[in-house]
Amino acid sequence: MIAAGVADLAAFLAVPSWFGVAAIGAIAYLLFSAFGAGWFAVHRSALAGFLSVVVGALIYGAYSLLVAGAGLGASGADLLGWEARLLIAVLPYAVGGAFAGSAGGWLRRRATARI
Repeated sequence: MIAAGVADLAAFLAVPSWFGVAAIGAIAYLLFSAFGAGWFAVHRSALAGFLSVVVGALIYGAYSLLVAGAGLGASGADLLGWEARLLIAVLPYAVGGAFAGSAGGWLRRRATARI
């Protein structure tokens, strides 16, 4: 799940170019990453898919505030509020990630049952 969240950082860093086909590609990338998190999570695959998107958003927020310098001069409350708004904005994608993670877990159970 954490590896999927780190992989989601690539999609979140491309947020300024989320228009048209690029937006569809970025959303597909997030969902595929959540699918993989659900595949590798033996139990609670939907939760793994959901959390992979949320962890990716938190890593993106920390990266943009600390490394890229977007949070210079902001107080701790400002940074916490910005992260909360980011999580609210990412919530629909996280719900989609839960469905994708559930699908990954279902496919894993189906594939391993035949072995």
